[in-house]
Parts: sequence; C-alpha cells; structure tokens
Amino acid sequence: ANAFSLAGSTKIYNGSGRPILNQSGSVLQTVSATLNTFGSTTSTTYVAVSGLSVSITPSSTSSQVLVRGYLYVTGAAQNGMFVALFRGGSILAGSAGSASQTNAIINGTGGTTRASGGHIPPTAGVTYVNIPLYFEYLDSPASTSAQTYQIYIRVGNGSTLYYNYQSQTGTNPDFGYYASTITAQEIAA
Repeated sequence: ANAFSLAGSTKIYNGSGRPILNQSGSVLQTVSATLNTFGSTTSTTYVAVSGLSVSITPSSTSSQVLVRGYLYVTGAAQNGMFVALFRGGSILAGSAGSASQTNAIINGTGGTTRASGGHIPPTAGVTYVNIPLYFEYLDSPASTSAQTYQIYIRVGNGSTLYYNYQSQTGTNPDFGYYASTITAQEIAA
C-alpha cells in the first residue's frame, strides 16, 4: 500500500489557496475516557478521580488542547464539593480562577470556568441527587511532550462527595447508573 505522512505544521491547500488540512482551528486528534464506576471521598485536599484522565501528545508547541467533559456528583447533605482540572499533577491556574480562589468548581454555566464553593445538592434536605458538573477548558501547554489531564475532587469538612452514585449498595436500579467522561482535543494554531 502507498502512504505518506505529514509533519504537524504541514498544510495542504485547495485550488483557491485555502488550507484544507491542518488549518488553524482544526482538530488534529481526540482522546477520551469514560468512568462508570462508583466512588467517594472525604478528603479535604484534592485527590484524583481514578480512571478519569486522558493523555495527549501535541504535534506542535503552538497547538492548544481543549479539555471538556462532566462528572456526576452528589452528597448525603448540603456540603461544599469541589472539582478541579489538573495537568501533570498540578491544578491548572485558569481553572481555579485566581491564586486566592483555589477551591475550584469547574462549571459550564454561562460558558465560563469559575471558582466557587458550590453546594451539592443545591437544596438543603435533598440528598443523593446526582448533578452533572460540566467543564470546558482551553489549555496552551506549549509542548510536544505527553500531557495528562485529570479530574480531582475534594470536600468541605465533615462531608462526603460521591461520584457516579448508584445507591448505598450500588445494586438498586431505581437510582440509575451514571457515567462521567473527560475528552481532550488538540487544536491546530
């Protein structure tokens, strides 16, 4: 079979002189992970959600990486629940708002990433209601090395955060079955 390969910055143009491959804004690659197992934490410092991470190797230092997805969370009482996006084991500064706002909750509401100490569930007295926390973040790693993006979570004092909650035993279908996901796409500069 005949084949050829192109470097990440190579462009192919149509008859009108417009790029048709690797043009600015093109999606060059996509990786995704889905987590459908139940878990929880009582940690007041950020801990990784095992199985909810992706690794992507940009083809150019000028590429950006669009990371998005959602995590289903709930709790037994109205307590602070925090979700943050990490790259390479470190919180992404932009996903946490500012240096003084390190309790990040990534939320797609209004198309923005904001820092908040949100309550899950949002109404006192309502328990074990799964809420999908959507996130979207455009990163500029400026590297051609593998980049690992992972969701981390933490709670306020004296509370428990559950993700992909099914039931107390995990076997009651009346509670439904939940899956969370994270996707990363390399975007050409």
